[in-house]
Amino acid sequence: DLAIRRCIEQFRFAFTSEGVHREHSPCYHYFVSGMLRKCIDLIGESGQNIPVSMKNLSDKTSEFYTYILKPDGTFPKFGDCSGGKKWSPNQEYLNAHPELQYALKDGKTGKRPSELFKVFPKSGWAIFRDKWPPDVYAAIQSDFHSFGHYQEDDTSFILNAFGHDLVIDPGLHTYDKNPIDIYMRKSRAHNVLILDDIDFNSNLANAGLSGITRFAVNKDSTQKWRAVVELTHPHYEHLGVK
Repeated sequence: DLAIRRCIEQFRFAFTSEGVHREHSPCYHYFVSGMLRKCIDLIGESGQNIPVSMKNLSDKTSEFYTYILKPDGTFPKFGDCSGGKKWSPNQEYLNAHPELQYALKDGKTGKRPSELFKVFPKSGWAIFRDKWPPDVYAAIQSDFHSFGHYQEDDTSFILNAFGHDLVIDPGLHTYDKNPIDIYMRKSRAHNVLILDDIDFNSNLANAGLSGITRFAVNKDSTQKWRAVVELTHPHYEHLGVK
């Protein structure tokens, strides 16, 4: 019972209420949600009742997977994510999450996801597609929960169209802290607005202050605009700029 309570608290801390891992990287979402599924399996194998909160959280992590994956099934290179790796969950897991199966199997099996424009406002992520399977994919993020694998990329975005990465992010370079690695983590290496050629003021006091401030999704097909999202960060407020 104590171990289960500790698991519940650890995963409650690690994920937002939308089921998105806080460690600023889709690859770490993959890593820690795998731990969550393993804990659920171990609890079941021990004969204990699996907490409903853990089951629900696991389903939410799957929803984020469904939308954040690039059209080729790989993770976008945000934060300390090297990308390029295609996730291959077992068939039992895919059968339980048919929309994720559709995203991973290029629409050949599973269920078509219900939304083209998915916003996770509490987690700071927005993902846009033109259709399923998509020709055009854009992912935008603005989250700064901690220094855990953080890069100065609040409000950065990437764009993939027709199988090509058109607007890219460096993702994980190295952990060597050499001049190139240091540069790759700075705001000037990401797709963000820069003030007077000054890098972000990323001190710990700014943690939790970045995010999505407003968004709207238009489901009226007679109008031209489809979705809009506004993201913000506090890293120039010491200079009087918001």
